[in-house]
Amino acid sequence: MTFSTHNALQKEWIPVYGFAGIILVFVPYMEIVGYALCLLAGIVWFFERTRKQLERALRLHVHTHESLLFVGDETEVQLILDGSETVERLGLPVRIRMKSNTALSFPDHDRSPNSLDLTLRTDQARHVLRVQAEFRGPAYIEECVLAVTLPFHLGTYLLECPIEKRWTVLPSLTLHPPVGTKRLALGDRPLTASPLRNPLQVLGSKPYEGEPVKEIDWVATAKLGRVQSKVFQKTSLDTFTFAVDLSGPSGYTLHHDFESIISQVAYVTTRLLKEECK
Repeated sequence: MTFSTHNALQKEWIPVYGFAGIILVFVPYMEIVGYALCLLAGIVWFFERTRKQLERALRLHVHTHESLLFVGDETEVQLILDGSETVERLGLPVRIRMKSNTALSFPDHDRSPNSLDLTLRTDQARHVLRVQAEFRGPAYIEECVLAVTLPFHLGTYLLECPIEKRWTVLPSLTLHPPVGTKRLALGDRPLTASPLRNPLQVLGSKPYEGEPVKEIDWVATAKLGRVQSKVFQKTSLDTFTFAVDLSGPSGYTLHHDFESIISQVAYVTTRLLKEECK
């Protein structure tokens, strides 16, 4: 813990104030200055004693139940302040200052989303803080400092509290309009059949339940006199590999909508996983 104060109140001046004060007490007409220097030495010693006391007592613990977040998700972070009773006994206010990387923000702080300056209540040890995932990638809190302020602007005790908690922000799974698509090359054609049900592997037929017209089994319909639809069998085509080109037009930069492209791939991947594909 460091003590930010005026240069005249630094602990290095305690021997100087004490020695000079004792000497001046016995010098005629300088007794008041000597007493003042001794009093100043006692005040600086008290500040240093309080700093050591706070350094031993104050500890900050961070707990959260979430480690994976999607873009736009919010989660609660619990801050547990050990030694709050010590600060309350001294009657000093405690503030917490946090700064996160760009992937994380504090919704309760409007002026700067990536910074937080909050006064903690010393009558309770547990506090709840809301954080929100903003961008895909690793999210963490870069800086966390506890500040205990002395009255009359005499100084501030600063305690750095590194937070080891990390979050992984996954891309958004909302369906975006397609971007970054390219024209088909000469000789290529779009695949109109569903990749989840290969029409080349027909297992049988079943009563019609509103499937598309192209999936109606007309032969079975004619035989049974009732509308029947085809039942498909999954094959090795259920394994998919995605190759995404995120380069810009020049080839040296990222596509201006590369986050949306990644979100599209993530959305399609989740739909395929729900269909038990690989």
